[in-house]
Amino acid sequence: MRTVFTKDKDRELFIKRVRDIGESLIKNAESIVGSEEYIINISIMANISLDEVPSINISKDILPENSVNAETYNMNENRPYNATLKPSKNDYEGELKPSR
Repeated sequence: MRTVFTKDKDRELFIKRVRDIGESLIKNAESIVGSEEYIINISIMANISLDEVPSINISKDILPENSVNAETYNMNENRPYNATLKPSKNDYEGELKPSR
């Protein structure tokens, strides 16, 4: 059974955990982003409850370097713009469009 947020001390605990998560994200920002060249999305989710240690879940969407045609990569915005995928073993060709 989950603990229910009921008291001022519970509120203070939530505030402390939110701050702790924020500080951890700031401290680890460079490693979270990493060095991948074709990151198209980073998703960060924080899980905070009274009865569990807070956690951070980070996921990234990365284009494989060998699959992106560099001529169609917009370096000014540092994101793919209509990047054309190279044919794979299955001879699949597709087009990537940025979400705006």
